[in-house]
Amino acid sequence: CKLSSMAILNTERYVKETEATFQKNQEALSRKVLLHLRLSGEKSEPQLRFEAQSHYYKGILHRQSQLHAAWKELLGSMERVHGLVARPAAMEQLRKSRLLLAEFLSEKRALSTDIDREQMQESDLRGRRRALGSASSFLVSSYRKAVELLRKRKASDQVVQALHELGNLLWLDGDRAGAQTA
Repeated sequence: CKLSSMAILNTERYVKETEATFQKNQEALSRKVLLHLRLSGEKSEPQLRFEAQSHYYKGILHRQSQLHAAWKELLGSMERVHGLVARPAAMEQLRKSRLLLAEFLSEKRALSTDIDREQMQESDLRGRRRALGSASSFLVSSYRKAVELLRKRKASDQVVQALHELGNLLWLDGDRAGAQTA
């Protein structure tokens, strides 16, 4: 895109130089010759040369402008494709959510095991359940953020997976309505 912009600028410079050369050569002609050319309806040698060069350069400039527009569109397409392929923030958010989910599930399993073995006092049990509840709400918001980022990137496969995992998490927490809508 930069190269096509430079080519356009150079061609515009050539058009201006051609016009300046024409003005200089036209002024070099005597008044008598100019009057004779006007009366006969003919064009001077510098004017004929200028019109030919101007037509040539303006044709080139038109084609360069079309190519520049095509290059610009291609560059935009490539940037959009790169944005879809890279997906750094969205995929990183989903990865972090999955790590938090694994940690949450292991804590929940450990709590369930301790309850089954009756190794916990009631106060410890309430504290761990409260901690798991806040971890669960943080995890749900993390998954919702990941889904939002993935939707912006139009990563439909990952959106489906993340929503499925979010639904399972909500089901595990007992929010059946939220699980059905996720």
